[in-house]
Amino acid sequence: MSVVKLRDLERFKKTRAGLIEFACLVEQAAPKAREKIIEQVSQLDPTFLRMALRKVVYFEELIYLEDACVAEILSHVSPKILAFSIHGMEPEFAQKLLGYLGYRQMRQAQDEQEKMGKNPHDSMVLGARIQILKIARELEAKNKFVFELLDCPRFQKSEKKRLRLVSSK
Repeated sequence: MSVVKLRDLERFKKTRAGLIEFACLVEQAAPKAREKIIEQVSQLDPTFLRMALRKVVYFEELIYLEDACVAEILSHVSPKILAFSIHGMEPEFAQKLLGYLGYRQMRQAQDEQEKMGKNPHDSMVLGARIQILKIARELEAKNKFVFELLDCPRFQKSEKKRLRLVSSK
């Protein structure tokens, strides 16, 4: 069965809200489901997909957002959720996110990391990351900021690939 049906895609394409809804679907999906969605939509409408992926922010890309946006998002995240979400991430990424917190909140998140142990269930980690992305989208809906990336390594790779294809023609 198709993850994204053509009629759903048409609904997403009608408005900016639909574009954001599609971006949420992609960024909050499990990695395997995310790949399927992207693959199917690339076959149905590659132009829409390119436009939508500019609006998608994966958890791993939070550090590429403006500092004020990240700080605002994290101010609404519990230390326990943050602790689970940064489990398994590169230490630099985790430290950068923790650096947006005040000392007390940072200590609480570190204490939660110690409590959860070395091997929390993958679903808990993924759920925590999704929860942070949902909080970001809720804040965007309240017009706190625009939740999208203007520049990150994912875009640089696709831009280099596109340039190579154009120059080879």
